[in-house]
Amino acid sequence: MSSALFRTRLLPLLLLALIGSLAAPGLGQDKEKRGEEKKFVEPKKVEEKKVEGPKVEEKKGRKYALIVGVRHYKKDELRSLKYADKDAIALAEALRGAGYRRVVLMTYESAGEDADLLPTARNIKEQLKSLTEDCRRDDSVLVAFFGHGVQFPKSKDHHLCPIDAELSEKETLLPLSEVYKELGKCKAGTKLAFLDACYARPASGGSVRLEARPTPQDVAVPEGVLALFSCSPGQFSFESEKLKQGIFPHFVLKGMAGAAAGKDGAITLNALVSYVRNEVPDAAKDAAGPTARQVPLLRGELSGTVALLSRPVTVEEKAPVMGPPLVQTGPTKASVRNEEGVVRFPTPYAVAPMVMFSNNYFRVVSVTKTEFRWQHLDGTPSTANWTARGNASGNMQVLNGPLSARVQNEEGIVRFTTAFAAPPVVTYSNNFFTTIEVTTTQLRWRHVDTTPSTGVWTARGERRKGK
Repeated sequence: MSSALFRTRLLPLLLLALIGSLAAPGLGQDKEKRGEEKKFVEPKKVEEKKVEGPKVEEKKGRKYALIVGVRHYKKDELRSLKYADKDAIALAEALRGAGYRRVVLMTYESAGEDADLLPTARNIKEQLKSLTEDCRRDDSVLVAFFGHGVQFPKSKDHHLCPIDAELSEKETLLPLSEVYKELGKCKAGTKLAFLDACYARPASGGSVRLEARPTPQDVAVPEGVLALFSCSPGQFSFESEKLKQGIFPHFVLKGMAGAAAGKDGAITLNALVSYVRNEVPDAAKDAAGPTARQVPLLRGELSGTVALLSRPVTVEEKAPVMGPPLVQTGPTKASVRNEEGVVRFPTPYAVAPMVMFSNNYFRVVSVTKTEFRWQHLDGTPSTANWTARGNASGNMQVLNGPLSARVQNEEGIVRFTTAFAAPPVVTYSNNFFTTIEVTTTQLRWRHVDTTPSTGVWTARGERRKGK
């Protein structure tokens, strides 16, 4: 091979081979290194970011109350009470001040703004269902009734008496068992009933038989419900002229205002029950005499401590005071029998005032064919003569009675010498007018004689302190 050929062809090839052999070990090592790198390496966990929605605050227990007070009843059914509606109003105001979410107050007065709040049997049932049907476990419900209650012979149930109560028509009454049933269905964790409706005073001449000593405390209380009664079985509940309240609601309110509070200021049902059971019996004897017995009683399974209020309520002192007499010359004249008219008061009263004719201080409570019941409205001794005019025969009986009445709200009965064919029209002191209706703004009168008459009316209104 010529040297020229070696230089031009073979030498470049040898040089390329030499370079390739020198590079090969490095390439192999690189492959080995890369092989080592192929060992499995667990991938790093990527933390998932939680997507947070809007913050939801923990729901606190809500407090609800249905408070019913019935003072006036149909005259031929039940005798009216003096303070039942005021007791209901005072409790409702206290609970609203204590932070209750919703307080439904049912009295004759509250119905002036909302007819659904008139305390009829139907309305009470509807309001109770409305209040309880959407409650949750952490909620509280309180139902209170101030008024009459009745129990029929051989019946185990007790009936609360709404404003439209007719003893011969049971659908106008509210069975206590139905109230319990509605509370039993409610999902609220705390369900309470305050019941001041242990005794009814039927109007004179009533034909419906009732248990003389009812026992509403014996009606079965469903699980989860607690009922605080104003008295024990066979006892009566009393109102107090001195306190101007029912005795039971007076001490319930006083206990809730702090008298039953613990060291931390909280008020439990346990402490309230203990307080009213200690205070009510003596107050009942003061109001109704040494033989009166009224001992409040709790029914239902009470396990542990039941929280009622986190702090004492504020009970505003609103003791009723008699306003100055409002004497009005009216009706000026009435010429014929059954003529009617209206006397409007210059300023409205807080509640319907007591109205008397010609400065006599008595009112007719009820009238039957054989007697009438009267009430004395003044605080000083009074006397008067009564005149009863029969509806059918027109006969008239002048009666000297009551001979005397010495204290306010004293009551009595005058029996007619002979029975009338129908309940007569009764007036006093030879005045020939009777009141048909009295409201906070006016009175309606009727003339019951056939000869022209004139007279003056005296309205003693009830105001409240601070108003």
